[in-house]
Amino acid sequence: MTDGNNRPKDQVVVLVARPGAALLDDDVLALVAGPLAMFMPELRWLDEAGRSAAEMAFTPPPASHYNPRSLESRLRGRLMGLPIDIAVLPLGGRRKKLIITDLPQETPGADVLTATMHAHGGAVRLGLQSAPGNLPAADDILAAVSTAQTRALLDAASLTVAFHADDDLAQAADVRIQHNDLAALLYLQGYHRDEFTVNRDGSGR
Repeated sequence: MTDGNNRPKDQVVVLVARPGAALLDDDVLALVAGPLAMFMPELRWLDEAGRSAAEMAFTPPPASHYNPRSLESRLRGRLMGLPIDIAVLPLGGRRKKLIITDLPQETPGADVLTATMHAHGGAVRLGLQSAPGNLPAADDILAAVSTAQTRALLDAASLTVAFHADDDLAQAADVRIQHNDLAALLYLQGYHRDEFTVNRDGSGR
């Protein structure tokens, strides 16, 4: 992906709507694309059939005062309370080898997340209360945390997610997931729906 000046696109806005609601219609996509227009965004569907996940890659000008948090806040405001999770992340290096989380196996979406990560050479460790000493380098880890008691897990990862958590924890993480289950962690990494190993209801593909 390149912009009009042939520079590689290096940032991405990820949108994940509540499953089954088909919320990512043309009007919503236009709301998000508006503030990105000067960056020449490129739309990529992650779940076009269900209209539940998409991403827009873009490159801020080198001399701009680009701030991912400020952009995320602005975009979130434009969504006007719609149940859509939004993240602004570096485009490259999103696919991790390991996901660690304090959430248990029974958490919705855990089966999809685990099976898909395994199918693509990764792993998931559920139900952690602290970071084990045998973890790989942080660049290879995504951490998803739901409570302040396990906040230290965020320190072990390069991509961090506050999962249905309070505002304080959300401020400490790169991404806030409020409206989706654990399968949203796959979309954050750039996985397409067709790459999911099992359906989100837990049945086979």
